[in-house]
Amino acid sequence: TSPQGDEDSIYVAVGTVGPVSICFDVTTQFQFYKHGVFSSLLCHKDSQHVNHAVLAVGYNVTESNEPYWIVKNSWGADWGINGYFWIERGKNMCGLADCASYPIV
Repeated sequence: TSPQGDEDSIYVAVGTVGPVSICFDVTTQFQFYKHGVFSSLLCHKDSQHVNHAVLAVGYNVTESNEPYWIVKNSWGADWGINGYFWIERGKNMCGLADCASYPIV
């Protein structure tokens, strides 16, 4: 597991170990995501409010140098970016870093 709220350890794990299971607070706004980096002032940033599990599979930065996670959702390939979404990295957006889990080998 990752220390609660520690996106740096998730970053290292995704880059060296592989995909990391994360949970976060899904809002109605997120359900209609189509593209771009998701960021919200409406979602909670604590583990008590997380309600959806997904898989962080990578990371990148936009052309304007905004860091984001590349995340695989479970809602099918017709949702988001072929079943994936980008979410803001470095701010524990929607509590995504509060319950991360990955194997230690």
